Amino acid sequence: MIRFVFNEQKAAQAAARILRRHGEPMHRDKLVNLLYLADRWFLVEHHVTITGDDFISANDGPALCRIRELASGPAEEPCADWSRHVSITADSLACATPDDDESLLSEASSQFLDRIHDRFADDLIDELAQRLRSFSEWKGPCAEPVPIDPREILTAAGCADWYIDRIEADLETAYQARRKYVA
Repeated sequence: MIRFVFNEQKAAQAAARILRRHGEPMHRDKLVNLLYLADRWFLVEHHVTITGDDFISANDGPALCRIRELASGPAEEPCADWSRHVSITADSLACATPDDDESLLSEASSQFLDRIHDRFADDLIDELAQRLRSFSEWKGPCAEPVPIDPREILTAAGCADWYIDRIEADLETAYQARRKYVA
């Protein structure tokens, strides 16, 4: 399975960028869906994700595991990076500060997040959720979230097995290196 290293600060910066561009509070489910789209399509185009989060197939559709939890509200252990960038009120999220730090976002990922926002932010939450449930990696309603192997996403995008094997080998090397220095 292709693995990434989750970067909470980068994920928070990505969420804040979408929220800042939106200009008003956004329902948490919509933000979670937009970030899923961004990571999914960034994977297809650039062979990495923006946030490093794990893809999951949940009862209500595909999602990003940790971002889904962070967007749901305060956890037992507060997430300093998330709460510094994203403010949570009931079911809505907003950018915590107008001049937020985006130092971890590359120009490509920033532009990608802007395109995702501009294309899908005006969609109704149900329409956006239905779009995500139409993706082949969604396993359908399930009692517990099930991991989605990013290989499934790359296969659905038309990548050949040998090419995905090569991407996986490169990403595994990067994963091991990051784990060594992050741990």
